[in-house]
Amino acid sequence: FRLNDLSARLGNEISGQFAGADVLIYAVPLDVLSASGNWRYSGGTLTLTDGAYRLEDREQVDRFAPLISREATLTLADNIITAQTLLREPKSDREVTRVSLRHDLSTGRGHADLAVDGLLFDRSMQPDTLTPLALGVVANASGVVTGTGRIDWNENAVTSTGRFSSEGLDFAAAFGPVKGAAGTVEFTDLLGLTTAPGQVVSVRSVNPGIEVNDGEIRFRLTEGQVLAIEGGTWPFMGGTLTLRPLDFNIGVTEVRRYVLEVEGLEAALFIQRMELGNLSATGVLDGTLPLVFDQNGGRIEGGLLISRPPGGNLSYVGDLTYE
Repeated sequence: FRLNDLSARLGNEISGQFAGADVLIYAVPLDVLSASGNWRYSGGTLTLTDGAYRLEDREQVDRFAPLISREATLTLADNIITAQTLLREPKSDREVTRVSLRHDLSTGRGHADLAVDGLLFDRSMQPDTLTPLALGVVANASGVVTGTGRIDWNENAVTSTGRFSSEGLDFAAAFGPVKGAAGTVEFTDLLGLTTAPGQVVSVRSVNPGIEVNDGEIRFRLTEGQVLAIEGGTWPFMGGTLTLRPLDFNIGVTEVRRYVLEVEGLEAALFIQRMELGNLSATGVLDGTLPLVFDQNGGRIEGGLLISRPPGGNLSYVGDLTYE
């Protein structure tokens, strides 16, 4: 059956509607399901308009939640498919990404360009709305993410990359609330949720028990399953606070242990920050603060601070009363 044969019999142009169509490209692990819309064939070109469909991850365990489109367009001419669409999150109907696609039927090669113009996270949509891998890792997110992505495929393989940025993202993490996370994250495998090493994000504040400000965290993400913290540093009460490298598994309930190294902590600033009005202290301290987070919350286990020579003083300066 050839459309151009039918067109020659019926006239120069034929058109109609379609529904219930599934479109699967073997090399691309994303499926277009339940597609519907209008079609027109004229002069050797097939055009689809007002396309509506559901886009789903083909993996057995979904990395991405389904997205929908209701305004896609597609053109097929000379064995080349070009298409444009806007993908939305189905519950909130919020725009997620614009997609521009090209596929060569004769070679099996193609690509899709993704553009995220301003993805808003708020009460209506959270990171775990888009990917179940974020569940239990990031919650109560607030802020805007922008970026671009590229997916290339041929008969044998799929590659994908992306760069996504935020000027200030707030969220709750396993180690405490984070405010003002800003920077650009580069994915070397966007569909596989894998980043390049050495991703750097500045953080206005994080509070694992004591709030620290104006630091940065270095990390990498592997296959959406392992988040490797390569380190973090913050100014801390006259000195520095450094987070030692650690790995933790995403989406797995486990005891998580972080070790913070303290260098040059001024005791007087510590007393002031903790608002301990009846105490006075002098001296400089170094040491470690091992943090443990489990089902009971967070706590310090085996913390040790050592005063630098010649030491310092800790004194009670409040009123002495029997009460």
